[in-house]
Amino acid sequence: MTEENVLERKTPPQRSGSGQEDEIMYVPGPQDPVETTVAGDGSPRSGIKFRANIPQKISRKVTTTVLVRAERENADGQIVSRAIEKRVPLVDLLRDNPCFSINGAPPRIREQGMARLPSDPDSYRGYAYGWIAAAKDAQDLKIRWDAEEETRNRLGVTTEDLRQLVPFYQGRLISLGGAREIEALPPQ
Repeated sequence: MTEENVLERKTPPQRSGSGQEDEIMYVPGPQDPVETTVAGDGSPRSGIKFRANIPQKISRKVTTTVLVRAERENADGQIVSRAIEKRVPLVDLLRDNPCFSINGAPPRIREQGMARLPSDPDSYRGYAYGWIAAAKDAQDLKIRWDAEEETRNRLGVTTEDLRQLVPFYQGRLISLGGAREIEALPPQ
C-alpha cells in the first residue's frame, strides 16, 4: 500500500456536538468472528473492539501506525524503497476492508479467490511438484496422488511426464515414512 493510497482515501466525517467523528460498523462475513479488535499493539487490552453489526462513533483523531513504502532514486538511477511508519486515521485504513461500513456506506465487496488449476501437462507438473512438496503425511499424499489420476488423464499427462513426477512423489512418500505405499505405484 503506497502513501498516496492510504492518505488519499479521505472520509468526510460526521459532524456531531463533540467534534469530528465517524460511525464505523463491523460487518462480518459468514466465516468471520462475531467480534474483532483493530489498531492494537498486540497486547491483550490494546486496540478498539468491534462487535458484529453494532456501530461505534470513533473520533477522526484516532490513528494507527501503518508501514508505507517510500521510494527514492539514487544518483546512479537505481530506485531504492523502504518502509516508513506513518500514522493514519483509523477510518481511512478501514475503508478498504470488506468487513467495515463507514458512515453508513456499504462495505467494499469481497472478492472471491480463484483457484489456479493446471490446463495442460506442463502446468500440471509444476502444480503436482507444489502439492507433493507441501505434503505433511504419507497417507494423505497417497490419497491425493490417487485422486489426481482423473486430472492427469483429463490433461493428457503422458508416461514421459510421469517419469519425471513419480520419482519425486516416491522420494517424498519415503521421507514421510510411507515406504510400504510405494509397492502400489505403477512402474516407471
